[in-house]
Amino acid sequence: MNGNNLDLYLYEDSRRADSISIEKGFTAVQLMGQAALSSYLRLTSGAFILSKGSVFIFCGAGNNGGDGLALAYMAAGHNPDLFRRIKIYRTGRSKTDTAVFYEKHLEVLGAAFFEASNFDSSEAGAEDLLIEALLGTGQKAPLSELVVSILNNIREVRSREDHPAYISLDVPAGIAENGLVRFVPPGQSHGHKPEYFSAPDEIHSYGDFKLAVRLHPDLAAYSRHFSFPIGFYPDSKFISAARLLDEDFSRGYFLKSPVSHKYLAGHGLIVGGSRGMEGACLLGADCFFAAGGGILHAFVPAEKSREMITIKKNSLMATSFESGAISDISPAAIAIGNGLSEDDLKKYRSDILNFLKNLTLRRPEMYVILDAGGLELIQDESYPDALRVRTVITPHSGEWKKLGGKPVDCVDSLFAAAALQEKFGCCVLIKDAVSALICPASEKRRFLVQSRPVASLATAGSGDCLTGILLAVLSRKREESIPMSKAIEAALFLHSSSASQAVQPSADDFAGLIKKFLGG
Repeated sequence: MNGNNLDLYLYEDSRRADSISIEKGFTAVQLMGQAALSSYLRLTSGAFILSKGSVFIFCGAGNNGGDGLALAYMAAGHNPDLFRRIKIYRTGRSKTDTAVFYEKHLEVLGAAFFEASNFDSSEAGAEDLLIEALLGTGQKAPLSELVVSILNNIREVRSREDHPAYISLDVPAGIAENGLVRFVPPGQSHGHKPEYFSAPDEIHSYGDFKLAVRLHPDLAAYSRHFSFPIGFYPDSKFISAARLLDEDFSRGYFLKSPVSHKYLAGHGLIVGGSRGMEGACLLGADCFFAAGGGILHAFVPAEKSREMITIKKNSLMATSFESGAISDISPAAIAIGNGLSEDDLKKYRSDILNFLKNLTLRRPEMYVILDAGGLELIQDESYPDALRVRTVITPHSGEWKKLGGKPVDCVDSLFAAAALQEKFGCCVLIKDAVSALICPASEKRRFLVQSRPVASLATAGSGDCLTGILLAVLSRKREESIPMSKAIEAALFLHSSSASQAVQPSADDFAGLIKKFLGG
């Protein structure tokens, strides 16, 4: 737990890391001081523009408030001019021994203390700095009236066109693991609704990132996140609850080998493309080939759809359900649902399930992707049990709700989603501003979080494009196999990284963006 920037921890994990370090001989005062020093160095490094205005530090009575007090203490020892500009607004006197240590020293040094309830938003201007250290990892919903009042005052200051910078230490107040409050960017107030607070410009996480913070969609969109090592004892048995999407994937996951052929590059099958929805099938096909897939078949409901798709995409070998039974091809991966209507799924449901059952016997190592119109198949008792562990479903938040889930925006809701994943027995990728991949409990790290919202993905058909990429990476034959979760992670990375190259692209642009990114 020392700032590796990928692992995500529960609040109790952070508290346990603190306890373990103290058991090994470190002192709580030392750890708090190192946390505060990391924030002090960030603020005075030159990367952060620290103005000559006042610095308002809002401190709770616990150890998070102690972080704020320790930060003021660092200023007293290293930057007397900065210390003289600090105003400490506390909710009450410190209640933990560690926070009391810094509080007493600050009182001796002549720090300016005020009651937090007396803070007036008119006191702070654009040249000032606001630092919030109210609650930390011990917080639970709902917030107290005093904390809500402080956060509303901060929001009032930040809603102005000319507003001060704002930082939260370790965990922003309001981010409980069992509930959700909303945040707005600076310059907005959201009609002064009491449940909306101002998103910090920066969040300084001590040790490693907190899962609850990186799951929050507003903080992912509006705040910069920093993880500072503070000297926690490196316990090798300490495994994080989740992990951030790795942003350093090799293009080699997708590029073809010089000695490869089309079947080794990836043999895929798309089941979808109902009348009037053929475009979804074509988008998936375009991105399958752009991501390095080798050969692609399609099963479509109507003969007219087959004719249209074949004309549009000569490299796609399409067969219609109307022409007879589904053929006996044996792809390495199958995507079901791209443009598959509810009526067609109902009509051909048994055909599809029988095909999967028979194919499982011929090719037990194959993968299945269920998206859009194919998602409800995972709830069917006839879905092959042996195939579930090699299946990934990819619902967006609305589709996830139809499957019985709830939005994944806090830790408790993520664990609730995991319970539903266990029922389905497959990997679950819930697509949203912050996407979450939930793997079977047998995985070392069960949860993967993509906490980097990409505005370019908010366009019709982007999900079909992701399905095409998934189909390509899962169908690829490799000398060394990779875990299914790693392949899904690689697909997410390529999807978001490619879309980020353009401003407001349409889904039709994605295949070209994928090729551009892989060729870069």
